[in-house]
Amino acid sequence: MLRNLRIALALLIHLSLSSAWAITDVVFIGDLMQHMSQHNRALTHGGKRPDYQPFFAQINEELSSGDLLSGNLEFPVVPGHAPSGYPQFNGTVDYLHSLKDIGFDLLTTSNNHVADQGSNGILATLEELEQLNFMHVGSARTIEERDEDFPLWRAPDGTHIAFLAYTFSTNGLPFRPSHLVNLINLNDMNGNLSLVEKHIKRARERGADVVIVQCHWGEEYQNFPLKSVKKNAREILEMGADAIIGHHPHVVQPFEFVTTKDGRQGFIHYSLGNFFSGQTSFPKNVGLILKLSIDSNQNGITFLPQYTATVVRPSDYLILNADKVWSDCEARQDQDNTCLMAAKAHNHVRNIVFAYQQKTSGHK
Repeated sequence: MLRNLRIALALLIHLSLSSAWAITDVVFIGDLMQHMSQHNRALTHGGKRPDYQPFFAQINEELSSGDLLSGNLEFPVVPGHAPSGYPQFNGTVDYLHSLKDIGFDLLTTSNNHVADQGSNGILATLEELEQLNFMHVGSARTIEERDEDFPLWRAPDGTHIAFLAYTFSTNGLPFRPSHLVNLINLNDMNGNLSLVEKHIKRARERGADVVIVQCHWGEEYQNFPLKSVKKNAREILEMGADAIIGHHPHVVQPFEFVTTKDGRQGFIHYSLGNFFSGQTSFPKNVGLILKLSIDSNQNGITFLPQYTATVVRPSDYLILNADKVWSDCEARQDQDNTCLMAAKAHNHVRNIVFAYQQKTSGHK
């Protein structure tokens, strides 16, 4: 009896320590676009059906390094309609199949291109995502789905993480009813963020240990966030969010840690840039893989961001690990076009993404 009690006590202590020190790794990437140049390239891999997997072949290891993989799906998918590029995108089911095969778990749909194919396009996209068992957030068929059914994911260590997503714009394209898209004034200095606050509260009621908000916001092609974006990011953290991941500018922007009024450490990354896009000129072809390590225990939540710079090579649209290519080129003292491109991407990410950590004057 005493021996069994000791064994049970030892097991309880072991489980408590394991829980206290367990780490969850969530991998985030930026904008997944579908310009016609990408589609046409994908056709060269798949023949009659486009195959997008080869574009990701060089960074599969980095993408699969976490417990969950999330990306921003910046196009609707309406089967039976011809694929189209900018300004009103329509992607293919083949693209979604490739993303599923690569290992994506969660796709955000709340962005300025969500309504490119109208209200029916929003609904069709949700149908296709669910057919492939993607988690998704940012658009919804009903008010109940929007307010109650956002993803609440149980990590391998037992941590429950809620994912929310919102966009500042649909490029003026209408959609009905209004609950189809989480559209709020993220770029306005005095924007109404009440929907975000409502969802954060509901996430806690549903049992979320961690709340991560993905925001489609900011100004395109700017290296640093708008003042209004920084203000709203802090307000969202004060509402109870733990981390914020940004999209839309199509270029990388910095990250920072913010201590809330109640003493929590919040994490913000303002823009992860393009990840896979037909915009292949610098710096729009530079993106990030963010591996966010989350330690949730009795002492609170801490975040450790780990970054990999990526670059899309214009000649073949291959997504490269710019840091690795740069390092390999340095080791063999190579300066071919790919090496120079990777070095430029690597240095750009170091200068911009870590700017707030380096206390760069004039931007904080």
